[in-house]
Amino acid sequence: MAKHIKNTRKWGGFLIIVGALLPIPFAMTSIAAGIIRFPFMSYLMYGLLRFVRFYVYALVIFEMV
Repeated sequence: MAKHIKNTRKWGGFLIIVGALLPIPFAMTSIAAGIIRFPFMSYLMYGLLRFVRFYVYALVIFEMV
């Protein structure tokens, strides 16, 4: 388990970015970031990429209509 936590801390930023941009439950990503005590400001900056995803969705939807 310690090996997995170490890898999660190493790749945590990437996992948060993936969670923010893909339509997987972001709450799971947030819980994992909290469990490994990922730095909050980094989490917040990576998590703000969700707005990019919503913007792309809006572009797609409004271009179809």
